[in-house]
Amino acid sequence: MERKAFLATAAGLGASIAAVSAALGAPVPVVPTPTPAATMQPRTHRRNGAASNHNIHEIRKHLEHVIDELQHDQHDYAGHRLKALDLLNQARQELLQAEQSDTGH
Repeated sequence: MERKAFLATAAGLGASIAAVSAALGAPVPVVPTPTPAATMQPRTHRRNGAASNHNIHEIRKHLEHVIDELQHDQHDYAGHRLKALDLLNQARQELLQAEQSDTGH
């Protein structure tokens, strides 16, 4: 019986410590799960002249990656995925034309 009393007391103390910690707002460590955006390479944006063309090129490459991801998605999202793909492809074409016009091609 002494063992049962000891275990009950230990369990009670553990519950009390947990309750006090929660009441005092003790931080609970949270481990974030990586998102696709978190795993992507960081981008640096440049300003002025030729650097602007570099930005458009980098954004177009990123957009192509997004388009590829959506093309391989199995869910249709009530037609919204296809509409988004169409708009993203239009945006990609605009960026490509911007790159070509800036370089004089």
